[in-house]
Amino acid sequence: MTRRLDDLHQARGEARVGPVRRHTPELGPLGRLLRHPALHGFVFAAVLVSCYAPALGRAFVSVDYLFLGRLALGGFGEVFVEQATGPFLGFGNAPFYRPLSTLLVQLELLLFGLQPGGYLVLHLCVHLLNAWLVHAVVRRLWGGQSRAAAWAVTLVFAFHPLHLNTVAFVSSYATLSMTTCLLGCCLAHLADRRRLAVLLYLLALGCYEQAAVLPALLLMHDAIGARRGGWAGWWRAHGGYWLVAGCYFVFRRLLLGNAVGGYNGMRDQVLSIDLTRSPLEFMRGLASFAYPDFDLRLSDGLLAGVGLLVLSATLLSLWRCRRAGDAPRWWLLGLCWYLIVQLPYALAPVVGANGRYGYLATIGLGLLAVAVGKSLRVPRKLPQPARVLLPAVVMLGAQLPLLVQTSEAYRDAGQLAAHMRAAATQLDHEPGQPLFLGGQPPFLSSPGGSPVAQVFAWGLSSALRPPFSETDLRAYALPRLDLTALRPLLGEPGTTTAWWIDNDWAVLPAARGRTPGSVEIQPRDDDPLSFNLRSNAPHHRLIVLSRINPLVLAVERAPQRGGWETATLPAWLVEIDNHLIGDVIYWWIEGRGGSDDALLSLSPLQTLRPLNE
Repeated sequence: MTRRLDDLHQARGEARVGPVRRHTPELGPLGRLLRHPALHGFVFAAVLVSCYAPALGRAFVSVDYLFLGRLALGGFGEVFVEQATGPFLGFGNAPFYRPLSTLLVQLELLLFGLQPGGYLVLHLCVHLLNAWLVHAVVRRLWGGQSRAAAWAVTLVFAFHPLHLNTVAFVSSYATLSMTTCLLGCCLAHLADRRRLAVLLYLLALGCYEQAAVLPALLLMHDAIGARRGGWAGWWRAHGGYWLVAGCYFVFRRLLLGNAVGGYNGMRDQVLSIDLTRSPLEFMRGLASFAYPDFDLRLSDGLLAGVGLLVLSATLLSLWRCRRAGDAPRWWLLGLCWYLIVQLPYALAPVVGANGRYGYLATIGLGLLAVAVGKSLRVPRKLPQPARVLLPAVVMLGAQLPLLVQTSEAYRDAGQLAAHMRAAATQLDHEPGQPLFLGGQPPFLSSPGGSPVAQVFAWGLSSALRPPFSETDLRAYALPRLDLTALRPLLGEPGTTTAWWIDNDWAVLPAARGRTPGSVEIQPRDDDPLSFNLRSNAPHHRLIVLSRINPLVLAVERAPQRGGWETATLPAWLVEIDNHLIGDVIYWWIEGRGGSDDALLSLSPLQTLRPLNE
């Protein structure tokens, strides 16, 4: 009888007394090496560097010239004080406050000068550091030690194609340093090192405005994990972050006049976000993060179906989230993370050329992938860690080709910017006279027209003046207008106007013939930025050529007597130009109308001299 019971226990894989002892074969030297975490990290880093390698040799582009030129020409202490006591680069219309991250770039400037390779290699190293921090944070979520989950989130984060904009675009420096401080704060919070966590949060706020969302992220993590301790325990764990965030918003309001940072248009969207119209846009954004091929057009019906699946999974997760460490918690945390870090951008669409907006959001995407992996019950032959990794690996396989293609596009954009800059210096141009340059591509775009990599959306004028050029060419970038709209400019005595055609600058001839129609301009003596205009056109556009950047604006007019109307030049652009460059600003007015908004009339070319002369 006893023997039969022993046979029955053995058949069931049980022991009669005590647990079953399973024999684990001892690993040899090669087996131990293959399982060593250092080897995994080395292979991970090597593959990542190889994917980014095409972009590492590229030149500066776009706003890199404006930003680094200002840092190089200003004294180290002067620039730091300016950034600590006012908006970024004096941009009043976009009150960014980034003194710490700007200080870090000043130190990079001391190390690397005006050689882009050093910046790009260092920023890739910081990206690798951030990937390691993501791995460390996920390993410690809710006190767990899930290696598979940590690697899944790390793979999604590190190899995402959108991150080229953060790593290989020097002017995206603030996102990198903010993420390092923010992830360090998360790690310190999970280890209950509250003072260190609050300090790192403060440093993150000094790098980039998006860090303000961190208290909400930590609160959601602890709430989903059912943290206990009463109100006093919650306050000890989270009160410091909320106090720092409150003081930060008050400080911004007093110093910059705006509690919420960012470009004026985006800031208004954040303050008036309409969640009733956003579900489809939210799903479109989430789908584009999962597979960032922006030429792929998804129908509203498909997005609505996927949205219903996401909503169902969320409701189910809320119902089952009491089970510690299971898929519902990962799903809720991933969804909350994605939503919270995208709110500062009003859930705006992200494309390759502004991929830095999604740098933190991809961590949420990785957490969602872990939740899907933990929910899988097939294939049954795969062990649980492999099933957890499976969605991330599938996503990685789809995204790696896009990462390499985007890296090559960033390399090509840098080469094109360098070629355009070199060709402009060879133009037959009278020294000291204005040089107007048009037709420059703002971005390299995908076949479907989605912007991928910046070329000269900004910075063309800055690329042709010291410290990047021995002489100041007094270059002005032109907006994308047809040649008829440039008639007030063409033939202006002493000026040269060139257009980027067939991979070279072509000098345009002087305008001939009569300009259609006429817009009368009458300067005002009481305000140098205001003027009167009179025209028969239904509406008008203002064309402003500043060495900071060109601008095309609809004219807002106030009626006056005698058919005259009053309009104003953009004060913020004049202020920035006076602060950073201090050169003549050229402008004129277009009259437009009709069903096709055709050009009806033009004003003569006008000039505005620096106000501080």
